[in-house]
Amino acid sequence: AALAMAALLATTAATAVAAEPQATTGAARSLSASAATLTAQVNPGGEQTRYYFEYGLTQRYGSRTAEASAGSGDSARRVTTRLTGLRPNTTYHYRVVALNPSGVVSGADRTFRTRPQPLGLQITAAPNPVTFGSAATITGTLTGTGNAGKAVQLQQRPFPYTGAWTNVGNAVVTDANGAFSFPLLTGILATTQFRVRTVEAPVTTSEVLTLGLAVRVKTNVSATRVRRGSSVRFSG
Repeated sequence: AALAMAALLATTAATAVAAEPQATTGAARSLSASAATLTAQVNPGGEQTRYYFEYGLTQRYGSRTAEASAGSGDSARRVTTRLTGLRPNTTYHYRVVALNPSGVVSGADRTFRTRPQPLGLQITAAPNPVTFGSAATITGTLTGTGNAGKAVQLQQRPFPYTGAWTNVGNAVVTDANGAFSFPLLTGILATTQFRVRTVEAPVTTSEVLTLGLAVRVKTNVSATRVRRGSSVRFSG
């Protein structure tokens, strides 16, 4: 009887050591416009345990991280995974999943929201350089969160670039994709620097674009027929 009791206690102890894992979804840290660090607590339950995170735009998730080892201890340990390539200004659902030979356990669903993408401006000119006195067009794109329907203003500073920046015409509003254009219909008379700025605060300013000037060269040649006692005249 004593031997049977000892065997039963040994079996019970072994069973207590080997158990399904425990998983607790933690907070999301180090958020940016395209990345986040997910945290969790995983107790391996005394068996070799692995874990991963599920994440997505709904509680159906749809994406998961690669599996990683949580060890085989019998106490909770902190685990983390870095997500990248996320959409800016977007809410994501996530949870941790832990698995070992005794079972698979999911932590509770939690959410985080990525940061907005800061606004940025890129501009270009066509043609560049432009022929003296001819027209050109400044086009560009406002990128980032909330880039549609924003007022932007074109400014200029002619060579030698020592004067103050001055507005060129009226501000225009970006389209649904953040695109805009400024036709310069009055003609370019000197090499000029241009930039574009958002009208509303906080102000975002593009890099300076230099629009070069190509001088128009025109040559006319006329000649009279050579006759005895006459001369030839060229003009240019």
